[in-house]
Amino acid sequence: MRHLRTILTAIVAGSLALSVAAPASAESSVQASTADDWRNLPLAKANPAASKDVILSLPEKVQQSDAYIDSSYTPGDTVHYPDGSLVEGQDLSTTEAKRAVEAAALCSGNLAAGSYGSFGPEAVCRSTVWGKRGYRHTYSWGVGSLNTAVCMKGRGYYFDRNGTPVKTMYNIGCALWNSGVSVKWGNVIGNPSARGASQGLAQTVPWQG
Repeated sequence: MRHLRTILTAIVAGSLALSVAAPASAESSVQASTADDWRNLPLAKANPAASKDVILSLPEKVQQSDAYIDSSYTPGDTVHYPDGSLVEGQDLSTTEAKRAVEAAALCSGNLAAGSYGSFGPEAVCRSTVWGKRGYRHTYSWGVGSLNTAVCMKGRGYYFDRNGTPVKTMYNIGCALWNSGVSVKWGNVIGNPSARGASQGLAQTVPWQG
Protein backbone atom coordinates (compact mmCIF):
# COMPACT_ATOMS: atom_id res chain seq x y z
CA MET A 1 0.00 0.00 0.00
CA ARG A 2 2.77 2.37 0.92
CA HIS A 3 4.39 1.77 -2.47
CA LEU A 4 1.08 2.51 -4.22
CA ARG A 5 0.62 5.73 -2.25
CA THR A 6 4.13 6.83 -3.18
CA ILE A 7 3.39 6.30 -6.89
CA LEU A 8 0.07 8.19 -6.68
CA THR A 9 1.74 11.07 -4.83
CA ALA A 10 4.43 11.35 -7.53
CA ILE A 11 1.79 11.39 -10.30
CA VAL A 12 -0.22 14.13 -8.58
CA ALA A 13 2.92 16.21 -7.96
CA GLY A 14 3.97 15.89 -11.60
CA SER A 15 0.53 16.96 -12.82
CA LEU A 16 0.62 20.03 -10.58
CA ALA A 17 4.08 20.97 -11.84
CA LEU A 18 2.90 20.76 -15.44
CA SER A 19 -0.19 22.87 -14.73
CA VAL A 20 1.96 25.55 -13.09
CA ALA A 21 4.54 25.56 -15.90
CA ALA A 22 1.98 25.81 -18.71
CA PRO A 23 1.00 29.48 -18.19
CA ALA A 24 4.67 30.52 -18.16
CA SER A 25 5.17 28.84 -21.52
CA ALA A 26 2.06 30.51 -22.92
CA GLU A 27 3.26 33.87 -21.59
CA SER A 28 6.63 33.44 -23.32
CA SER A 29 4.83 32.69 -26.59
CA VAL A 30 2.77 35.87 -26.30
CA GLN A 31 5.88 37.94 -25.55
CA ALA A 32 7.67 36.53 -28.60
CA SER A 33 4.66 37.28 -30.77
CA THR A 34 4.46 40.87 -29.48
CA ALA A 35 8.19 41.41 -30.03
CA ASP A 36 7.85 40.50 -33.70
CA ASP A 37 4.69 42.56 -34.33
CA TRP A 38 6.77 45.35 -35.91
CA ARG A 39 7.41 43.05 -38.90
CA ASN A 40 3.70 43.28 -39.73
CA LEU A 41 3.79 47.06 -40.09
CA PRO A 42 3.25 48.25 -43.70
CA LEU A 43 6.55 50.14 -43.57
CA ALA A 44 8.45 47.00 -42.50
CA LYS A 45 6.86 44.97 -45.30
CA ALA A 46 7.85 47.62 -47.84
CA ASN A 47 11.41 47.65 -46.46
CA PRO A 48 12.26 44.05 -45.53
CA ALA A 49 15.96 44.83 -45.14
CA ALA A 50 15.36 47.65 -42.63
CA SER A 51 16.14 46.93 -38.98
CA LYS A 52 13.66 47.06 -36.13
CA ASP A 53 15.43 50.15 -34.74
CA VAL A 54 15.02 52.02 -38.03
CA ILE A 55 11.33 51.09 -38.47
CA LEU A 56 10.34 51.95 -34.89
CA SER A 57 12.35 55.19 -34.85
CA LEU A 58 9.94 56.70 -37.38
CA PRO A 59 6.61 58.28 -36.35
CA GLU A 60 3.58 55.97 -36.18
CA LYS A 61 1.98 57.64 -39.20
CA VAL A 62 5.04 56.82 -41.28
CA GLN A 63 5.07 53.24 -39.96
CA GLN A 64 1.61 52.77 -41.47
CA SER A 65 2.83 53.79 -44.96
CA ASP A 66 4.48 51.81 -47.73
CA ALA A 67 7.18 54.42 -48.39
CA TYR A 68 10.75 53.38 -49.16
CA ILE A 69 13.45 54.22 -46.60
CA ASP A 70 16.64 55.60 -48.14
CA SER A 71 19.99 54.95 -46.46
CA SER A 72 20.40 58.71 -45.91
CA TYR A 73 17.86 58.52 -43.06
CA THR A 74 19.39 58.12 -39.59
CA PRO A 75 17.27 57.36 -36.49
CA GLY A 76 16.95 60.62 -34.61
CA ASP A 77 16.56 62.81 -37.69
CA THR A 78 13.35 64.86 -37.62
CA VAL A 79 10.77 63.82 -40.23
CA HIS A 80 8.75 66.30 -42.27
CA TYR A 81 5.91 66.33 -44.76
CA PRO A 82 6.74 67.66 -48.25
CA ASP A 83 5.41 71.09 -47.22
CA GLY A 84 8.02 71.28 -44.47
CA SER A 85 5.72 70.74 -41.47
CA LEU A 86 6.65 68.18 -38.85
CA VAL A 87 5.07 64.74 -38.95
CA GLU A 88 3.07 64.22 -35.76
CA GLY A 89 4.24 61.92 -32.98
CA GLN A 90 7.88 62.98 -32.69
CA ASP A 91 9.46 63.54 -29.30
CA LEU A 92 10.45 67.18 -29.03
CA SER A 93 11.09 68.01 -25.41
CA THR A 94 10.71 71.79 -25.52
CA THR A 95 8.78 74.44 -27.44
CA GLU A 96 12.10 76.05 -28.35
CA ALA A 97 13.31 72.79 -29.89
CA LYS A 98 10.12 72.47 -31.91
CA ARG A 99 10.45 76.01 -33.24
CA ALA A 100 14.06 75.37 -34.19
CA VAL A 101 13.12 72.19 -36.01
CA GLU A 102 10.22 73.89 -37.82
CA ALA A 103 12.60 76.64 -38.93
CA ALA A 104 14.99 74.03 -40.32
CA ALA A 105 12.25 72.03 -42.03
CA LEU A 106 13.46 73.30 -45.37
CA CYS A 107 17.12 72.37 -45.11
CA SER A 108 19.46 75.28 -45.46
CA GLY A 109 23.14 75.85 -44.98
CA ASN A 110 26.41 76.37 -46.81
CA LEU A 111 28.22 73.88 -49.01
CA ALA A 112 31.79 73.83 -50.28
CA ALA A 113 31.79 74.15 -54.05
CA GLY A 114 34.91 72.76 -55.73
CA SER A 115 37.05 74.87 -58.06
CA TYR A 116 36.90 75.13 -61.84
CA GLY A 117 34.06 72.70 -62.44
CA SER A 118 35.03 70.09 -59.84
CA PHE A 119 32.18 69.13 -57.55
CA GLY A 120 32.78 69.47 -53.84
CA PRO A 121 31.56 67.06 -51.13
CA GLU A 122 27.89 66.20 -50.76
CA ALA A 123 26.15 68.34 -48.14
CA VAL A 124 23.43 66.24 -46.49
CA CYS A 125 20.56 67.72 -44.52
CA ARG A 126 19.66 66.06 -41.20
CA SER A 127 15.95 66.77 -41.67
CA THR A 128 14.14 63.91 -43.39
CA VAL A 129 11.45 64.32 -46.04
CA TRP A 130 8.56 61.83 -46.12
CA GLY A 131 7.68 61.98 -49.80
CA LYS A 132 4.64 60.70 -51.66
CA ARG A 133 3.88 59.38 -55.12
CA GLY A 134 4.46 62.07 -57.73
CA TYR A 135 6.29 64.38 -55.31
CA ARG A 136 9.14 66.52 -56.63
CA HIS A 137 11.64 68.11 -54.26
CA THR A 138 12.83 71.69 -54.80
CA TYR A 139 16.33 73.07 -54.37
CA SER A 140 17.65 76.61 -54.55
CA TRP A 141 20.96 78.37 -53.99
CA GLY A 142 22.26 81.88 -53.49
CA VAL A 143 25.26 83.93 -54.55
CA GLY A 144 28.52 82.31 -53.43
CA SER A 145 31.30 83.86 -51.37
CA LEU A 146 33.28 84.79 -54.52
CA ASN A 147 30.28 86.00 -56.53
CA THR A 148 31.03 83.40 -59.21
CA ALA A 149 28.56 81.15 -61.02
CA VAL A 150 28.23 77.61 -59.70
CA CYS A 151 26.86 74.35 -61.12
CA MET A 152 24.68 72.43 -58.70
CA LYS A 153 23.39 68.90 -58.20
CA GLY A 154 20.50 67.90 -55.93
CA ARG A 155 19.47 64.50 -54.57
CA GLY A 156 16.35 62.88 -55.97
CA TYR A 157 15.03 59.43 -56.87
CA TYR A 158 13.69 57.64 -59.91
CA PHE A 159 12.03 54.22 -59.83
CA ASP A 160 13.40 51.30 -61.83
CA ARG A 161 11.34 48.64 -63.61
CA ASN A 162 10.87 46.75 -60.35
CA GLY A 163 9.48 49.82 -58.63
CA THR A 164 12.62 50.28 -56.53
CA PRO A 165 13.83 53.86 -55.93
CA VAL A 166 17.31 54.72 -57.17
CA LYS A 167 19.16 57.65 -55.65
CA THR A 168 20.30 60.16 -58.28
CA MET A 169 22.20 63.42 -58.03
CA TYR A 170 20.34 65.46 -60.65
CA ASN A 171 21.95 68.39 -62.43
CA ILE A 172 19.88 71.38 -61.35
CA GLY A 173 21.64 74.15 -63.23
CA CYS A 174 24.62 76.45 -63.55
CA ALA A 175 24.11 80.05 -62.49
CA LEU A 176 25.09 82.74 -60.03
CA TRP A 177 21.95 81.85 -58.08
CA ASN A 178 18.64 80.02 -58.58
CA SER A 179 15.34 80.48 -56.78
CA GLY A 180 14.09 76.93 -57.27
CA VAL A 181 14.56 73.78 -59.35
CA SER A 182 12.61 70.59 -58.64
CA VAL A 183 13.73 66.98 -59.06
CA LYS A 184 11.94 63.62 -58.93
CA TRP A 185 11.49 62.26 -55.40
CA GLY A 186 8.33 60.18 -55.07
CA ASN A 187 7.29 57.89 -52.22
CA VAL A 188 10.66 57.95 -50.45
CA ILE A 189 11.82 58.73 -46.91
CA GLY A 190 15.16 60.44 -47.37
CA ASN A 191 17.33 63.43 -46.60
CA PRO A 192 17.92 66.18 -49.18
CA SER A 193 21.51 66.79 -50.25
CA ALA A 194 23.42 68.93 -52.74
CA ARG A 195 26.84 69.37 -54.34
CA GLY A 196 28.37 72.37 -56.04
CA ALA A 197 31.10 73.10 -58.61
CA SER A 198 32.35 76.66 -58.84
CA GLN A 199 33.16 78.01 -62.30
CA GLY A 200 36.18 79.73 -60.80
CA LEU A 201 38.01 79.30 -57.52
CA ALA A 202 36.44 77.15 -54.79
CA GLN A 203 33.81 79.01 -52.80
CA THR A 204 31.11 78.65 -50.18
CA VAL A 205 27.57 78.59 -51.51
CA PRO A 206 24.34 78.96 -49.51
CA TRP A 207 21.73 76.34 -50.47
CA GLN A 208 18.28 75.20 -49.47
CA GLY A 209 16.38 72.00 -50.14
